[in-house]
Amino acid sequence: MTEQANGARKSGALRLNEPFPRTPVLCERAKVRPEWIDYNDHMNIGYYLIAIDLATDRFFEDWIGVGPDMATAHGKGSFVLQTHMHFLREMRLDDEFDAHIQLLDCDAKRWRYIATLTRVSDGAKAATAEQIAMCVDHSTRRSAPLPETQRRRLEQMMDAHRSLPVPPEVGAPLAIRRAPSDNGESKA
Repeated sequence: MTEQANGARKSGALRLNEPFPRTPVLCERAKVRPEWIDYNDHMNIGYYLIAIDLATDRFFEDWIGVGPDMATAHGKGSFVLQTHMHFLREMRLDDEFDAHIQLLDCDAKRWRYIATLTRVSDGAKAATAEQIAMCVDHSTRRSAPLPETQRRRLEQMMDAHRSLPVPPEVGAPLAIRRAPSDNGESKA
């Protein structure tokens, strides 16, 4: 992986002291793996979430300090409480994609963000996952405030992302879209 202007990292590089770009942060560039392909000859829906999870884990560890080091030093980790996925375009074997993250909100214990997978070949948005994560104390298995360093990093990211446009997938309801003349009756 090479260094990117909007934040992607070289493998293993911590970014805990770097300012956040005023754009969604590029977490990583990856490629659709053979084991992610299903009988429809495209990336199975479960692997979109795996791709997002791998990218956001790396991002939160490198940029915020939420990861194994926080678990060891503070006995705390992050749990995702809710995920809302949108599957927008197919991805197929060996398609390269970028994973970006935009922070939408945060407080002392929780953070809400949207992760986006974008095909490199044509720039098409392939999928999004809006998620809420929470800091959890490993000894009590209950919510707990983030350590000061991690809380401050989330606040810095929020300052950089506060004025970004909110993607249309954020907060979208789950519904069957119908044309105004469609009453939902079967045509059979």
